[in-house]
Amino acid sequence: MSGRYYSWAAAIDSVALANDAENPQDCGYGKTCTLPTKVRGVCPEGWHLPNYDEWVAMLTAVGWQSNKNKVLKSQSGWSENGNGSDSSGFSALPAGYYNGSFEHVGDEANFWSSFDHYRDYTYKLTLDNNMKCDKGCINDENKNVGYSVRCVKN
Repeated sequence: MSGRYYSWAAAIDSVALANDAENPQDCGYGKTCTLPTKVRGVCPEGWHLPNYDEWVAMLTAVGWQSNKNKVLKSQSGWSENGNGSDSSGFSALPAGYYNGSFEHVGDEANFWSSFDHYRDYTYKLTLDNNMKCDKGCINDENKNVGYSVRCVKN
């Protein structure tokens, strides 16, 4: 398993957005900006960070509210019998997050969206081992926390 934790500003590549000659944006913690529909961020060419609507569409497509098999979670790695069926192929691993220290590794997976919710907050997809987000949920979070990213093909 390899991966990184990103602040929201790093995930959206706020430096590239600030240096955009046609539409410079000052984004990140404590700032509100108007982002394009598709934000490449740290994703490779031809891919982008999912926005809020794309997370909702994915959860709806997998029938997240009625899904009993935890279709987004990997088949191993989750603590407390929290493994999923991974029948969706999403294979979410419980990387936890970074907030001054590594937290909830084994219990939680969090993925940034490109949506700028408010100056200090944005949305993320969460999977965890409790009843609230075991099958997936979208909630707002402080932009300075370090989370994972998943990219969507354009």
